[in-house]
Amino acid sequence: MREPDSDPAGAAGDGFERIAPVTLNTAPATPSRRVDGGTVSTRTLLIGLGLIVLLALTLLVGLPAVIDTNGPATTAQANGADPVPNVAQQATASAAASEPAAAPAAAASSAPIWDDEALLRAREEAQTLATQLSQQLDGLRAKAVQRWAAAAFADAEAQIATAKAAFDAKDFRAAVDGYRAAATALAALDADSARQLDTARAAGFAALAAGSLDAAAAAFDLALAIAPNDALARRGQARVASFPAVQAQLQLAASAEARGDLAAASSAWRQALKLDPDTEAARTALGRLEGRAASARFEKTMAAALSALDAGRLDDAERELKAAASQRPGDAGIADARSRLDRARREQQLSAREAQAAAAVAAENWSAAIEHYEAVLALDPSLAAAQSGLAIARPRATLAARLAAWIAQPARLASESVHADASQGLAQARAIAAPGPVLQQQIGALDRLLRAAATAQDVSLQSDEKTEVTLYKVGPQGRFKDKRLQLKPGRYTAVGARPGYVDVRVEFEVRADAATAPVQIRCEDKL
Repeated sequence: MREPDSDPAGAAGDGFERIAPVTLNTAPATPSRRVDGGTVSTRTLLIGLGLIVLLALTLLVGLPAVIDTNGPATTAQANGADPVPNVAQQATASAAASEPAAAPAAAASSAPIWDDEALLRAREEAQTLATQLSQQLDGLRAKAVQRWAAAAFADAEAQIATAKAAFDAKDFRAAVDGYRAAATALAALDADSARQLDTARAAGFAALAAGSLDAAAAAFDLALAIAPNDALARRGQARVASFPAVQAQLQLAASAEARGDLAAASSAWRQALKLDPDTEAARTALGRLEGRAASARFEKTMAAALSALDAGRLDDAERELKAAASQRPGDAGIADARSRLDRARREQQLSAREAQAAAAVAAENWSAAIEHYEAVLALDPSLAAAQSGLAIARPRATLAARLAAWIAQPARLASESVHADASQGLAQARAIAAPGPVLQQQIGALDRLLRAAATAQDVSLQSDEKTEVTLYKVGPQGRFKDKRLQLKPGRYTAVGARPGYVDVRVEFEVRADAATAPVQIRCEDKL
């Protein structure tokens, strides 16, 4: 029988051990002698029978020792066969094999039972675990595990060696247990590699901040050994390389700032950031410098805004305050200045409206004066001058509108009610002290129109002495050829009637400022 391979990795491809069959070699036969035409070998026969008996006894005594009574049944038992072959069967087999030797038979009876399925499964699992462990070992070595967990890694390797020894001794169950324990330990180390990477990076950046370049370089070197493509570790390594040049720029900037050369300081800080964008000292210094420059710009803008306010250039002040608000939003000084600007604008608007109201009053444009006074009071309802001015402007505007209407339509003055109303308005206008030119002109014009409306004018009515004429608002005039009347200015209607003829209706106007043409009233169309 062939011994199983002691190397788990080498047996992984087989899956299980193939057992070579035991071959019983026949012993050399004693030459037979033929006596009288037959084979005469009594000695040989006796020896053969003895060997058969010896083989049967050996099987009966040795077979129970080979079979593990606590383990699974052999193939013959599993198939229901008799675990101990009887003597007759052995004898038949022995005779067919032509006198087998006793030593090979004894060796076959002591061989391990390779058809034990549990043992075969354990052996196969051990081989699989061995392959996986080989991959885990390679992966951890690639992460430089011996630099950050040498002892634990050595313990795991020792566990693997012990398990391999058990495998070589064909103690497959012990090999599986050992390999499993080693796999657990290696998995824990692999999981810890991320923490080791974080720790190495943090140590590198801390050392860099403290100026310990050797410690920083060692820490980043370890981090890159664990993870060669780690971006942060590579960045840290680059910062270590640029550290001396960065420090030189920071020293130049500090010297330049100390002597007041802010431009040179700014240039050096920017160069430091170009070398190492993570240089916090340069970033902070540039922020401080920019803050100073921003403060200077803000103060200049606010000064311009306040100067414009003092000079009354409110539009300029508004523009500067907007710029200041964009530079420093929420500044209390801007709010105060804007309050001043709002008050100045209101005062400016008040002054402008008051001036416009005064101009409208002077021009006796009372409707415009009302508009301006109302605008003034909307800005400041407490202004007494605007209140009194509005109280004067409203009735004057009403009176001016009435006077203008009567003057524009003098014919309406022929009506007694309109004439009386206009006469009352004229008296009201004449009662105003110190009337302006416009009112004086209106008073004169209306007075003339009222007097003209009250003065009768000569009017000639002409007919054919056959038509009865009636003049509305005056009365019947009878038949006539030519008749003169005194009529006040206004519109009149004359109606003519004649038997057998169509009535006629004639309208005419008597004006105070012009002669009235003769009015013809004749019925000439027959029915």
